[in-house]
Amino acid sequence: MNQSCSTKIKICGITTAKDALAAIDAGADFLGLIFVESSPRCVKEAAAKEIIAAVEGRAQLVGVFKNQAHEFVDEISQRLALDYIQCHGNESVDYVRNLHTKAIKVIEIEGLNSSGAYDKEPLDDSRKWADAANYLLIDRPKTLSDELWYMNAARQILQLLPISLPYFFAGGLNAQNVGWVVKTLHPFAVDVASSVESAPGVKDAAKMIDFCNMVRNAQGETSCAP
Repeated sequence: MNQSCSTKIKICGITTAKDALAAIDAGADFLGLIFVESSPRCVKEAAAKEIIAAVEGRAQLVGVFKNQAHEFVDEISQRLALDYIQCHGNESVDYVRNLHTKAIKVIEIEGLNSSGAYDKEPLDDSRKWADAANYLLIDRPKTLSDELWYMNAARQILQLLPISLPYFFAGGLNAQNVGWVVKTLHPFAVDVASSVESAPGVKDAAKMIDFCNMVRNAQGETSCAP
């Protein structure tokens, strides 16, 4: 697991052991395994076991779930010995608090627009997660296609600091914009999936290296990937 970056890196939607190892070689600290059937990056338990065996503890493993039965999520996470559960739906505070694995709670925000307004303020209510989750993950709503969302979201976050928990920042990140995010927000971690792929669920080693290098470069660090 890469230990040199102040801002950690999560590469999500890993579906094969080959991609997992390439992500670690690129510099990933966290690997996301999606267990949501509707996702094109959904991984079956047998494939997840192969990934976990290949990783050998060199990265933290995050199981991604969305509005699934508590018992199912707990059972999968404990059977696979996942490091974290990422709750990506409308899970309640009690749901998250009663998980038997450390939790990351996703919060979607719209971000400040040019006039400094926004319709929803879920970060204002983020304190309720402080004793239930270990981290937040701030993400772009799936229905929002604004390519500048990351800048608008950063403006909103900066107005609402301090956030109640350390957070991952996700949503349309790529090698071109992640450096700006790291320099502006200094989040605990950044999270990427589609922009480092050649097809949904198929990671591109060169794109992962470029992304991780941009995170390191933004912090004045030396690349450790080829």
